[in-house]
Amino acid sequence: MSARIDEAGRVATILGDTQVTFNGVASPLLSVQGEEIVAVVPYEAAGSASQKVVVTYRDGSETVMLNAVPVSPGIFPIPDPVAAGSVLTFYATGEGQLNPTGVTGQIPRDPFPVPVAPVAVSIDQTPVELLYAGAYEDTIGAIRIMVRVPDSLAPGQHILTLTIGDVSTSGQFVVKNN
Repeated sequence: MSARIDEAGRVATILGDTQVTFNGVASPLLSVQGEEIVAVVPYEAAGSASQKVVVTYRDGSETVMLNAVPVSPGIFPIPDPVAAGSVLTFYATGEGQLNPTGVTGQIPRDPFPVPVAPVAVSIDQTPVELLYAGAYEDTIGAIRIMVRVPDSLAPGQHILTLTIGDVSTSGQFVVKNN
C-alpha cells in the first residue's frame, strides 16, 4: 500500500493495518508492503537521544530502541549523465528539523521550509555552488538540492558529497562529453 493524503494535506499514520510510533508519536507512512515499511521520523523526535519505536500490525506489536541523531543524510540515486556547467538536481533525506519548523506528516507548501542545519555540497572534495536545499511540493521525508556543476569538470565519473550539519554522505554521478 502507498501513502494516503487526507483533505488537510497530511500523510496517513495508519496504512494496511500498520502503525509506527516514535516515542509515542505516530509516524507518517509512505509505503507498507510485505516486510518493508517506509516511515518518516516525526519532527517531534528532534532533540531526543533515543527513540522507542513501536511497529503495530493488527493485534501485535514489536518494540525497538534506537539511538537518535539531529541529522542523518542519505542521497537518493543521482541522475546520469549531466553536463559540466549545468545545474544538477538531486534528492536527499535525513535533513533533520526545518525552518519554518516542519509539521509531522504535512505536505509542504510554498514558501518551502529549509534545513536548520547548514548544507554544503562538494564534487571530488571541491565545494560547489549551492543553489537550493529544501522541501519541495507534494513530498515529505526528502529535500531537493540544486548545485552548479563546475564548467571545468572533466567528463567521467565523480564523487558528490552532501554535508548536513557535521554529517556527510556521498554518491557517484557521471559528467557527459559535451
